[in-house]
Amino acid sequence: MPTNAAHSTSLHRGLLGLGSRVARRLLLWTCVVGTIGTLLVSGLEVMYAYHQRLAYLENYLRSIGEYTMPALAKSAWAFDREQIDLQLQGFVRLPEVTAARLNLKGAEEMRLGKTSLPGQAIEHSIPVIYVEAGQQRNLGTLTLLKDLAEERAGMWRQGLINFLGNGLVIISIIAVCLLIYQAIVTRRLVAIADELRSVTANDLRKAPPAPHKHVARPDELDDLAMSINALKETGGNALRESDRRYTLLHSLMVTIPDLVWVKDPDGST
Repeated sequence: MPTNAAHSTSLHRGLLGLGSRVARRLLLWTCVVGTIGTLLVSGLEVMYAYHQRLAYLENYLRSIGEYTMPALAKSAWAFDREQIDLQLQGFVRLPEVTAARLNLKGAEEMRLGKTSLPGQAIEHSIPVIYVEAGQQRNLGTLTLLKDLAEERAGMWRQGLINFLGNGLVIISIIAVCLLIYQAIVTRRLVAIADELRSVTANDLRKAPPAPHKHVARPDELDDLAMSINALKETGGNALRESDRRYTLLHSLMVTIPDLVWVKDPDGST
């Protein structure tokens, strides 16, 4: 009995109730489901943010090209190589532009910035149009590029940060759920188990009828406790009835004045 009581006490006081096999299984499945859910949520968040970033970059390159095109077209029409170089250098100094290419008709392609882009890149091309006396003259094409290698690396970093953050939230929720489980379920089950272990036959004989408490909204543990009380009451009544019959039979045997002989069908004793 002391060993069982010590076992139930350690189960009751274990960290987050982890002495309970049910609590450990609950923790395991919650961690598995939580990890899968965290991966899915973090992945969706990163993909959404990445696509939003791509849309921003495309709009940024288009806006830069449209804003600077009149000055570049004027320099290209005059074929002012110095001004063209300065304007292209201004493009590649922008944080969202990796390289710039200018293709003018009848001239060699001009490139500035990162010359080799082995990975995926966003590329936006804008016609270089010079307007003179109401006439448009197409001089060539300006292409702005953004290397996405850094963007993808940032996406993975952000995904890891999101996963760790969401994982921390999931772990906190798991810990709270286990504390609630221990407070609501484990403590009551351990109390019921301790009570049943200590019950003896004499306790059942001497126990008065348990009062029937009305619970407005009984849960499963209330049903279990009421069923155990009903079983104990039934067992006590059966033991008391057995004791009464034994006492009656014993009194009858004691008060009979003569010996009682038992014979078989042949008449022999």
